[in-house]
Amino acid sequence: MKSLSPIEQVAGQVVYTRKAVDEGLALIPEKNKLSVAYSEFCNSPSNILRLIANKFKELGFEVDTSGIDNALLKPFENNNRIRLDCLDASKLSNELSKFASN
Repeated sequence: MKSLSPIEQVAGQVVYTRKAVDEGLALIPEKNKLSVAYSEFCNSPSNILRLIANKFKELGFEVDTSGIDNALLKPFENNNRIRLDCLDASKLSNELSKFASN
């Protein structure tokens, strides 16, 4: 992908990374999975930590979260925003479609 434009490279990385993650997750039983929205994580990291600890407990493992600094569990700003101009966003969308169809 080195010979491709930066936008094509990003599109390829996104598509191939998504594919690898999906293939890996397909090997994990549903009961072992925990889905977390990024916005939920930003708004309530302490709640997400509890969800993770509870999931491990359901699976037979204990997680001691008592040593975690509460300052690390404060909500933080969700910066998950598109920062491309309209033209580049359109180009990226087109390239994502091309890679996804291959």
